[in-house]
Amino acid sequence: MHVGIWVPHDQANARVAAGLAAGGRMVRDDFAPSWWTLADAAGNEADIATTTAPRLTAAMPGGCR
Repeated sequence: MHVGIWVPHDQANARVAAGLAAGGRMVRDDFAPSWWTLADAAGNEADIATTTAPRLTAAMPGGCR
């Protein structure tokens, strides 16, 4: 199973930390701060995903997200 969980960008680090504290393990953080993939002991994966932080999107033409 692989679940995607979208959270506000200012809550993403806390959610990742909570998942790790609950016994999860980091599978992938290559795309942080856009998303992280965690797994439980059985190998079920969950993505903690977020929109790009406003300071990064403000620099993009037209404020694209």
